[in-house]
Amino acid sequence: MKSKISKLLVDGFLIVIGAYIMSVAINLFLLPNKITTGGASGVGTIMYYLFDINISLTILIINIPLFIIALKKLGFSFSFKSIVATLLFTIFLQVFTYNGFVLRNRTDMFISSVYGGLLLGLGMSLIFKAGACSRRY
Repeated sequence: MKSKISKLLVDGFLIVIGAYIMSVAINLFLLPNKITTGGASGVGTIMYYLFDINISLTILIINIPLFIIALKKLGFSFSFKSIVATLLFTIFLQVFTYNGFVLRNRTDMFISSVYGGLLLGLGMSLIFKAGACSRRY
């Protein structure tokens, strides 16, 4: 019983840190330089720049039907952790916006894409290590 609780706490910590790192990568390096990612966050970035629609809202709307399918196909544990990871990711995206809390960082586009990609990869790997997924493809 004790190992299950400690595993759950470690997984929760990894999910929180991973989601935060991913949101920092997008808000600090990718979004200010109009660089998009893949998956739901990429669609959210495109919708933000074309129609001024909130990125977090777009990610949630895209993921709702995917969560329903995941609950049926992949089981409760993985799906629950993935839902938590995605919700935290969208909350962190909304709270730490690049034009509010995080200062604008308009540097070289190549450097921004490298740092953004590295941070996204780090954040996603922490979430995957916890047995979850934060993005649906």
